[in-house]
Amino acid sequence: MCTNYEPYLDANFIRRFGAELPAVIFKPEAYPGYEAPVIRNIIRKVSDKAGEVECVAARFGLVPYWAKPEDAEKAKMPFGTHNARSETVGEKASFKHAWRNRQFCLIPAQSFYEPCWETGKAVRWKMSLANGEAFALAGLWEKWQRDEKMIESFTMLTVNADDHEIMKHMHRPGDEKRMPVILTEDDYDRWLNATTEEAHRMCQTFNAEKIMSVAAPAPKKSNSINL
Repeated sequence: MCTNYEPYLDANFIRRFGAELPAVIFKPEAYPGYEAPVIRNIIRKVSDKAGEVECVAARFGLVPYWAKPEDAEKAKMPFGTHNARSETVGEKASFKHAWRNRQFCLIPAQSFYEPCWETGKAVRWKMSLANGEAFALAGLWEKWQRDEKMIESFTMLTVNADDHEIMKHMHRPGDEKRMPVILTEDDYDRWLNATTEEAHRMCQTFNAEKIMSVAAPAPKKSNSINL
């Protein structure tokens, strides 16, 4: 499970997709209820080829289209929707609409954070790629609308990581270990245009050697923005 990550806010990274970073002041770290940029197809062609791509500001924590206004308009949903289990994403009420409609998105990231419990206490660890490059997490987006009120939101897909060399040390002892689905550049277009069957196959754990050299304790910093 991932509740905290560092969005990648480099406009040049977004332009690689033929899109522009929204003119929004994003927090340096994203938590459920915060806005962050996501990349998605604008129009899906009948032929299933990639359509136009856009980058939008969306809330971390998916707001189902059927959510009650009093829940949707809170800072975050009263039930956790920031992560979606890849094994059951097509069955859960909160996610199945977005999944079946193939509302796949990319979540640009520089790193993500998890609590390591090896010392008996939760120690915040930072996970980044060993080569220092940005990456994207596999996500689903949704749109909630009532009259003129509209909320764009997203969730990140996760997979079981009980046997992962790094992730097996995260979270409380006895709890299932999970990690977000990390995509590399070769998978970006494939994820955005995947069938649900293909998307299921793409939900895999990420090679531990590619993140091990930079997985390390990272005390929580201020999330304020200097203007």
